[in-house]
Amino acid sequence: MTVIRPNSITGINSITAQSSTVEFYDPSGNTITVQANVTGNVTGNVVGNVTGNLTGNADSATTATSATTATTATNALGITTSQITVGDSFIKQSAVGLGTTTSTARDAGISTAPGTMIFIPDTGMQVYAGATQGWRTVANTDDNLVPVISGGTITTVGSRTYHTFTSSGTLTVTNDSKTANFLVVAGGGAGGNGSAPALAGNGGGGAGGVVAGNALPLADGGTYTVTVGAGGALSPTPNGGPSPLAQYNGADSTIASPLITTITAKGGGTGGNDASDDTPGPGGLAQPGGSGGGANGSSPGGSSPGSATQPGTNSLYGATDYGNAGGTGVVPSPYNAGGGGGAGGAGGNGDPSLAGVGGIGQPFGLDYTPTASGTPGPSTGQYFGGGGGGSGYGSNNTQNLGGAGGGSPGHMPGDPGPTNGTANTGGGGGGGWCNNSATSLTVNGGSGIVIISYT
Repeated sequence: MTVIRPNSITGINSITAQSSTVEFYDPSGNTITVQANVTGNVTGNVVGNVTGNLTGNADSATTATSATTATTATNALGITTSQITVGDSFIKQSAVGLGTTTSTARDAGISTAPGTMIFIPDTGMQVYAGATQGWRTVANTDDNLVPVISGGTITTVGSRTYHTFTSSGTLTVTNDSKTANFLVVAGGGAGGNGSAPALAGNGGGGAGGVVAGNALPLADGGTYTVTVGAGGALSPTPNGGPSPLAQYNGADSTIASPLITTITAKGGGTGGNDASDDTPGPGGLAQPGGSGGGANGSSPGGSSPGSATQPGTNSLYGATDYGNAGGTGVVPSPYNAGGGGGAGGAGGNGDPSLAGVGGIGQPFGLDYTPTASGTPGPSTGQYFGGGGGGSGYGSNNTQNLGGAGGGSPGHMPGDPGPTNGTANTGGGGGGGWCNNSATSLTVNGGSGIVIISYT
């Protein structure tokens, strides 16, 4: 039986609202409109759409399009009190599931936020470290994916690892990526070579060019070909013989890969030789190079100092180029020659008393080089790219020092033999010396070096 009282209705199983209101009619036909709000507790299953306000407790809901209040919502948006699930990824109290992706899907993202983590089968878990570092593998899926960077002689000082190439080779990066410092030094030029009867001293060889930077990208899977330039070389000529037609610069040093723009350091220039014996040669001109060769002493024909030829890679991967011109010879007798240019300064000019000294090299600290590389110098750091000293005619040469960084002194009377530029420094060779009764002696340039380092 249905009973309708002024304050209640009983005995009715359900009331269905066609809109947001329920209408009642009195005996006179007047309409009473009631809003279809449901208040109180709903303890059973709610079937159909509830278009008004739902307040109270929802103890169970198979779907929830919108819930303003829910103390427990099982399977609602994949959220429970113990786990949040989105696709095949989840977060719960004891674990985080990343799900899987591919490198193609990973790289399709735009403006990926640093700190984003993903998992790629057969690669491992990766984290995005920003535009410079890119995706870094932080956990591999098997022991065969251990990060390895190989090539050269490997030295570790503190937290920094150095790969030193004293001869040409290959740097290979596997399961890793780095931003590295690099030091590229070319071969030094040979000292000038004049044959007896000599009328002038011979110029010192210019140092190999030096290029140093701090932003070389080493990419996972990358192969980097390292070329270490040889020092320039001239053979001695016998008493009275002609000097060689060719004058030899040092060879270039490079780091090359399809992944980067090639980094090049230019070989040092050859020192000027005694022009009177250069027949039918080019007049004894000192050659340009990474650093220029020194001019010979001003004899007939004379020579001009070699200029510095920069590699033209300034700002490439944070690089700076180092190279300077050779020094001039002196007029007239005693014809003392100029020193070769160095990475840190120009070659010294010859004067009536002295041949020119080799230009000083450039120092680098432990952020670029292990202490076993380079040579000591007047300041802290290891020096590379010293110019070769010039030589004088007869016994007039009383100072012929090579520049710090492997530059060789010019040859003097009484020396047992030439001393080449120091190997793996790019030091220039000193000027050869001879007189009317001696065999011309020349000094070869030192070979270059390439050092790549990272933390």
